Amino acid sequence: MLVGYFKLAMLPDDAKAQNKIKVGAIVPRLDCIRYAGNYKGLEAFKSPKSQLFFNLTPCREIIETHIKRYAEFCLCANSLNFGSLYKYLDFSNYAFSYPNAHPTIGKERKPNPLYVFRNDLYLMILSADYTQIEIFVVEDGRNFAETQLQTLIDGGFDAEIEYMRNNSQTFYNYIGYDNNCQ
Repeated sequence: MLVGYFKLAMLPDDAKAQNKIKVGAIVPRLDCIRYAGNYKGLEAFKSPKSQLFFNLTPCREIIETHIKRYAEFCLCANSLNFGSLYKYLDFSNYAFSYPNAHPTIGKERKPNPLYVFRNDLYLMILSADYTQIEIFVVEDGRNFAETQLQTLIDGGFDAEIEYMRNNSQTFYNYIGYDNNCQ
């Protein structure tokens, strides 16, 4: 059921400096350090250096969709919004997101590079301080987001997650950082 895995982490300042990444930025940056699977839906977020990273940006307003679900942060990169991190009050270290489903984006109405992946679902496990985020991709899972998130919380994906973590590869070889950390 899970077709992709991406582990994001905030790099230490010394590793950022060695890789010519801004140190002391106001908006935290999470770099992809590990991946598994063959999911192509995040290609639009890759930098010219072939790094995959997101900025942890506060939502303009806390998005409350119903009494138990909310989003206070979103992930953005390359002038694109990856998506809001929808969490449940009772399970704040789990979240879900999905791509923008509109064929065009922005005031200029540019083609949405995520439109092809609009039905996919991103399930996430978050560290309490947002220094690490693991993203698990469920292809065509958007319409079942809450059910899939509950399955994640209940341990229904544990075997697949363990397999993906154990078989993950380095996404980008950051100088001064242990790219093999699990």
